[in-house]
Amino acid sequence: MSREKKIVWAVFIVATLLWALDVAFRYNSTAWTVWAWRREAILLTGILAIIPMGVVMILSLRPRFLEPLFHGLDKMYYAHKWLGIFSIVFVALHYGVKLGKSLLTPFFPKEGSVAKNNFVPLDFLRGDAKTTGEVLFYAFVAMLVITLFKRIPYRTWKPIHRLISLMFIASVFHTVVLMPARYWVEPIGLVTLLLCAVGLYAAVIALTGNIGKNHQFRARITRLEFQQDVTLATCQIEGQWHHRAGQYAFIRHQNTREAHPFTIASHDNGSHEVRFAIKALGHYTRRIQSEWKVGDSVRIEGPYGQFFFDETSLKKHIWIAGGVGITPFIAWLESLSERPVEQAITLYYCVNQANECLVPDYLKRLCDQHGVTFHMHCSSTDGYLKPNDLALDADTAVFFCGPANFAAAIEQEIRQHGLSPSKHFHREFFDMR
Repeated sequence: MSREKKIVWAVFIVATLLWALDVAFRYNSTAWTVWAWRREAILLTGILAIIPMGVVMILSLRPRFLEPLFHGLDKMYYAHKWLGIFSIVFVALHYGVKLGKSLLTPFFPKEGSVAKNNFVPLDFLRGDAKTTGEVLFYAFVAMLVITLFKRIPYRTWKPIHRLISLMFIASVFHTVVLMPARYWVEPIGLVTLLLCAVGLYAAVIALTGNIGKNHQFRARITRLEFQQDVTLATCQIEGQWHHRAGQYAFIRHQNTREAHPFTIASHDNGSHEVRFAIKALGHYTRRIQSEWKVGDSVRIEGPYGQFFFDETSLKKHIWIAGGVGITPFIAWLESLSERPVEQAITLYYCVNQANECLVPDYLKRLCDQHGVTFHMHCSSTDGYLKPNDLALDADTAVFFCGPANFAAAIEQEIRQHGLSPSKHFHREFFDMR
């Protein structure tokens, strides 16, 4: 199991254990009635909704100090996505258990009057908190449907997704008011309140448009080259910019408020100049060739990512690029001029047609210079590169940047060889939704 998946599971397991710790000291074996189960099920589903939601809000800030834990911002976004999806599932279960009272009443006699045990100073807000929770159920389900419905374009989805911050603020209100008073002095409550507080801070940062502000640099476009539907943009950055080969950055052009991530297709040579290769894949990127001009100002936020080939001890490398996924490998090849090449490297560059290959002569020259075996694989003439054609063994690491379905096929092939993907397969996720 990958590290980011383990982190997602860990969040839910820790939340469940905190709930179980409270239950262990509260109930004896004779206290478990149907209605006690229902009360605790409401609390558990609520905890499994709000704690992951708080983590989601923290991850939305793109905190660079957490990148080593996740092995890159892309993996952080992967955890962000699935924590968000499952937290909404538990929002639905939380509301469903609440509505289940009417189904249980005909079969099980109601208990006598049960103390509500709410936090007294906030008890006057109880009615408003319940109403807020009901509205939130429908809002979160709608948000989940909109997010999973991929036909809604990213430019439409993104401003809608920003409402999550407001929904989280409302969720904190619902949680804090209705949380049992005993939680305020127990580990489960202290962890929940801490995540709510930090999450509220993150929500304010998001709503004011200040995410990543401390990592932004002013820059100017100094050169533009166009190759079919790919734009090679070179930017001169103001300030103390440094990046490692394989990292990426968010770019916001002067004519838009949108910031999009693109891999840096150049090595850091100390000139504060960076190059990006941007393929026209969506509404935003299709406008670049007609709207961007030399001299335009841009904001560059970063660098992010930990897609580094030199952090594995394996001595045989297979680098596989699909289309514009060649960008991190260009930066890696440039960086080899500053270090001895200790690995036996083979680079496969997969394109549909030969004329889609970015800077082919430059690539070939870099590979020849550093002893890298280079294969340009054109699917129109050579067919698709098959994962079972790769020379995989226990001493080989595969680095991939390209389509997700191709990555899945390679990972499956690695597993069939009895190898661990976490050790032998390295890739980046660029699904920002």
